[in-house]
Amino acid sequence: PVYVGGDSAGGNLTAVAVREVEGIAGQLLFYPAVAHYESDFPSYTQYGRQLSLPRSQMIWFWDCYLAGQAPEDAAERSAPLGWDDHSGLPPALVITAEMDALKDEGIAFAAALSEAGVPMEHWHFERARHGFLCSEGPSTAHREAMKAIRRWFESLETS
Repeated sequence: PVYVGGDSAGGNLTAVAVREVEGIAGQLLFYPAVAHYESDFPSYTQYGRQLSLPRSQMIWFWDCYLAGQAPEDAAERSAPLGWDDHSGLPPALVITAEMDALKDEGIAFAAALSEAGVPMEHWHFERARHGFLCSEGPSTAHREAMKAIRRWFESLETS
């Protein structure tokens, strides 16, 4: 089986890929960027000034990603949270971090997948920042997330 995963912008690319490519067995979305930065999420205001993902950097990333297209014109290929239909997507593991500008959209995307009947697990880490899986080393949140990932894969093997 083929699984696709990514963190932050990689979570966005993962969500888009599993919708576009047949045969992907599962998706791992780590604090995914699944809505345009102009979305009205409280976590953007609350955590948009932190060093790991400041709002100014998010704007630059999105502007590069959209390559001059207006967000509404590129939404089908760039903003998975806004899709009308999330059904039929492969099983998902969504991991979100409390101290993250992308927290609210990640939580909303997990809910959208669940409401659409996508087999999924959502793990939220209260004491974690954006990027904690790839940048923190062996913190408690990092270790717990690695255990959750392993258990998720094991659950797919037994189902």
